Amino acid sequence: MTTTPWWDVKDPGVRVVSDIDFTVCTPAVQVAPFTPPCTAPDSKGCVLVAEGHSFPGGGRCVADVTRFPKVMDCGYRDAFSKPFYDWMGSLTFEDDRPIESTVSFLAQSPHPITFLSNRNRQCEAGTRRFLNRLPVGVGALYVREVGDYRPLWAFKLEQIKRLAMQWGAIIWLDDQEPPMVPPGVQWRHPVSLIPPP
Repeated sequence: MTTTPWWDVKDPGVRVVSDIDFTVCTPAVQVAPFTPPCTAPDSKGCVLVAEGHSFPGGGRCVADVTRFPKVMDCGYRDAFSKPFYDWMGSLTFEDDRPIESTVSFLAQSPHPITFLSNRNRQCEAGTRRFLNRLPVGVGALYVREVGDYRPLWAFKLEQIKRLAMQWGAIIWLDDQEPPMVPPGVQWRHPVSLIPPP
């Protein structure tokens, strides 16, 4: 029986790719939350077909697991649409609050950290200013192009697969578990950064 290896962040053969929001920082939102109109077929809620099911208009409803049958209610936070990114572009990312445990972990890497975010280019300059203040080697920052309204994981998995082909071993930090983890990639939730015994 084979076991999954724990790849040490200090290992020079390992590269680290990290999410930003709720992994490296807690966003300091300074405007009203984004609550677009529901684009589900039934504005009162819809039967859960699949977790993260997308609807026309770029919307996505969030599953309410406390109700049966499971129902998706709006407003949803992660609707990747033009109004959402216009709202994101109005935030001041320099005021985000670093998560010290993750920052300390990333600071141990011998390589600059690659950051991967569902933010788009409207948010890039402010995000870079925030990252450059951290005691971490900042490498590439991958964000969505303006007009890319794909579901949450479509953009991230595309980038991770490309980096996995480029590098032999990746530790991927993200506060949400991806629907799939490509070969050569070790996903870790930021609260579980300590290697197992």
